[in-house]
Amino acid sequence: MYFNFSKKEYFVMLNELVVDGLPEREFCKEIEDLLRGDEADVAADRLKLLLSAVCGPGRPLPSRFLSVSPKSIELIGWSNLPARITDCDRGDNKISAIGIDLSWPGHIGLEPNDDGLLDPVIETNFYSDDAWPFSTSDRAGLLSGFDQYSCAWQGGFEEIDDTVQINGISDLYGAVYLLKGITEPESQTARVLGACYIVVLIYLALRDCAPRDVLPRPVAVILGSNEDYPYFNAPVFAAR
Repeated sequence: MYFNFSKKEYFVMLNELVVDGLPEREFCKEIEDLLRGDEADVAADRLKLLLSAVCGPGRPLPSRFLSVSPKSIELIGWSNLPARITDCDRGDNKISAIGIDLSWPGHIGLEPNDDGLLDPVIETNFYSDDAWPFSTSDRAGLLSGFDQYSCAWQGGFEEIDDTVQINGISDLYGAVYLLKGITEPESQTARVLGACYIVVLIYLALRDCAPRDVLPRPVAVILGSNEDYPYFNAPVFAAR
């Protein structure tokens, strides 16, 4: 049975697993803070080192976690964003930010297939300055809209659809998903590390590989979560 807990409720209920010497919630917060500080490379190096203990034959996660790179991720539909942004503009009320949100597959009844493959479910949110002054905010301005559990513009999108999707990591995402009901400590640790690493990889793919020059104007890009563990929210880049 799937229970739709909020990020805050999840961490309140959490039976504290220790990861890299920290309670799970503190470990995840450190990784999220690295993303918010645009230090995703530091986060990736830290996670990859820890993943080496839980990846490979006889381990909870596949070895490809140790060789995958952000360039392995294909941002399907990114080239369709200019037209969608224009469609969502309302006169002077123009789209000034895009949210790329990982959504829990259980929302739409998805499970890994017989080969354990499952693509992340991505929601694309289109925001205007009615939700936050995205068009005039630098990174610090975006960060001021976040708190520990959410952001000031949560639910304030003008439109939401599935324009952007993620391909290239269905084996990794599926492997992490299949660990969600296993209580054995090594598997729990592997789920935390794997889930965090997947978000970091997507962040790096958006930051380093997504062609910003195809967009019709400078817009902020935000990586977020619609109840998909580890519930990270972080700005990838600002409009300014």
